Amino acid sequence: MAALHSANDFAEPLRNSRQRCLSLLIFDPTWGRCAWHVWIPCRASCPCRYHVVFCPKYRCKVLLAPIDERLKTLILETIEKWGQEFIELEIMPDRVHLLVGCDPQLGIHRLVKYIKGTSSRSLRQEFPQLKRKLPSLWTNSYLVATVGGVTLETLKRYVEGQKNR
Repeated sequence: MAALHSANDFAEPLRNSRQRCLSLLIFDPTWGRCAWHVWIPCRASCPCRYHVVFCPKYRCKVLLAPIDERLKTLILETIEKWGQEFIELEIMPDRVHLLVGCDPQLGIHRLVKYIKGTSSRSLRQEFPQLKRKLPSLWTNSYLVATVGGVTLETLKRYVEGQKNR
């Protein structure tokens, strides 16, 4: 028979973790009480895919040649930093279309907040003309639509086709 583990063997790696966990009590009929208390991490793998659109303040056409390349890099770095799935990105002079897979525990609202915050700060430091033209880079609003009614390929074609409009 395999050796049984104590509750501390399972709980120790999770004590300092901020993950949600499932507590499992195992009843032992020979002792007439609960013998083991086991912590099991809940790691739901339910990738939600979203189409996100956001615009610069006053919909000014400021996302041009050097700025759009740097913005693309910043968005990719932020998505990678938070461990989310990058699908597609298209940057027009007056808006950004982003297809992204996001873990529901992080939340798409947080990911968009991080993307807009880090990109605004970095771009306004690197390109001073943005500070002169706009009081803040992004508007407070953005569009988020779940990707479920159409295939991912159809949505990729839509985002890629936005550049020609």
